[in-house]
Amino acid sequence: MQINMKKFLVPTDFSHAAGTSVDYAAAMAQFMGAEILLFHAFHIPIPSTEAPVVLISEEDLMNENLTTLKKFAQTLTDKFPGLTVNCLVNSGFAAEEIPKIAMSQKADLIVMGVGGSGMVDEYLFGSTTVGVIRHTKIPVLVIPKNHIFSPPAGIVFSCDYTELRQLSTADLIKNIVKTFNSHLFVLSVEREGDRVSIEKAISGVHIEGAFSEIKHSLHFPYGDDVVSGINEFADQHKAGWVIMIPHEHGFLDRLLNRSLTRKMIFHTHTPLFVIHD
Repeated sequence: MQINMKKFLVPTDFSHAAGTSVDYAAAMAQFMGAEILLFHAFHIPIPSTEAPVVLISEEDLMNENLTTLKKFAQTLTDKFPGLTVNCLVNSGFAAEEIPKIAMSQKADLIVMGVGGSGMVDEYLFGSTTVGVIRHTKIPVLVIPKNHIFSPPAGIVFSCDYTELRQLSTADLIKNIVKTFNSHLFVLSVEREGDRVSIEKAISGVHIEGAFSEIKHSLHFPYGDDVVSGINEFADQHKAGWVIMIPHEHGFLDRLLNRSLTRKMIFHTHTPLFVIHD
């Protein structure tokens, strides 16, 4: 059984960070027979002076941005023959509009980038990515800068085992592994001296059962820095993706609420696939 992902929502602000994710999404869509919906959110300028000024209308801004987006789409279809690319623009803040558009357009996946040509570019687009992850239930694939798509031979599923007793997304993970013919590395970074609890041991049994039909292995490396541990493991095993599942007050939720957020989102070495359970 294949992944039922046939429509990718790909936001762009025309930055280098967004360009990386667009190219990655286009190549992946071509591989999977999916279509791309390019989306751009724009702001209506607000005058910063009391002096009379002539502002461009929202309709004109809409048309101007749509024209730019369509030109961008044409470069994609030229680069990826046979790829279906549609365009949509809307006014508003990207972090708020992207989840709404993804829902209304029935997107199966949101593909976004992080890391731009400068600190401001990186911060703005990266912050948008974090906001989208927190406010949508649709899977989000986060692409590090300068990453080029190839089917991932290895996929790291990074998790806290105590949160996996009722993993409703196990089928999706299995389908991802099957679609790319990958090996799944189930990873839990442990602190030095910590013992594997009974809860984790029981969860490990559940995982073995859930993933018994796919190629997988369980790993418990030690490390005080979770993000570094994930990156090091992914690098060592040449993993193409890292999968995480955010739980309320859980592993990824803690990442998104602490300084580890910026480190994980901005400095992940590997495309990060976020699934909401």
